[in-house]
Amino acid sequence: MIEFTLSRVAVIICGVIMLGAVFAPVSALFEEEEADGMAAAADHASAILDRFWESETDVLTLRGSDILPGPGCRLEIAGQNVSLIDSSGKEYRTAVAHGLESFVLSYNDVVELTRNGSSLELLSRRRLPPLSSARPRTGRCPRDCCRGTPTPARCPRSRGPHGTDGRSAYPSGP
Repeated sequence: MIEFTLSRVAVIICGVIMLGAVFAPVSALFEEEEADGMAAAADHASAILDRFWESETDVLTLRGSDILPGPGCRLEIAGQNVSLIDSSGKEYRTAVAHGLESFVLSYNDVVELTRNGSSLELLSRRRLPPLSSARPRTGRCPRDCCRGTPTPARCPRSRGPHGTDGRSAYPSGP
């Protein structure tokens, strides 16, 4: 009986050692993929600015939610340097061909840029409210049709206009 228990303990110890040997390279691989993705996002942002400079377009509108990988990221532009900074503070740098005035683009910002001489100029800046796909729940039905239900999930759709006596307001018959 003791041999059986000792063999199971030996198997568990070998399994933990093998997991430790595999875990380190795999976690390094995921960190490397994240760094490559952030560097690619920074290069993509600078390429957008360079393509705008070479185009015949008058105004470029940049939305942070379209350019940045996540809400915790921000894009800092100063002169010809473009820096993408993630939520942990790690910085990914790239460059643009033409200088810009200094500004920071966060996830909810919208900025408009235009060409001015040999540089790009910031025309306007506005902050959008955070996006929320969910309607705030008040615990009450907006049409007051779910009385007695503490937290209605969804109101049933009405089938059409009704008269005050509960009958359909649409005429029936030929």
